Amino acid sequence: TAVVAGALILFTAIPYFSADDEPDKPVAENTPVKPDPVAPAGKENPIPVPDTTPEAPDPLSKLGVGEELSAPPGTNPLEDKGDDFLKDLE
Repeated sequence: TAVVAGALILFTAIPYFSADDEPDKPVAENTPVKPDPVAPAGKENPIPVPDTTPEAPDPLSKLGVGEELSAPPGTNPLEDKGDDFLKDLE
């Protein structure tokens, strides 16, 4: 217990004493922002081409995540049917 408590104190004290004394200055909200450079008048922006890369298959689809199973009407799938799935272990 003493070793764990000592480790907790040690690993808390190291970052505490090694931190900077001055916090970073926040960016003022009214700081002027440089406008984006405008394309020259002679050159037009090209038409964007849609990305045609095939989508990777969802890795969770193999596990059946998001899959919906329907139960037969009139039955409760959560109801105890008396099946003992541990009967083979006896």
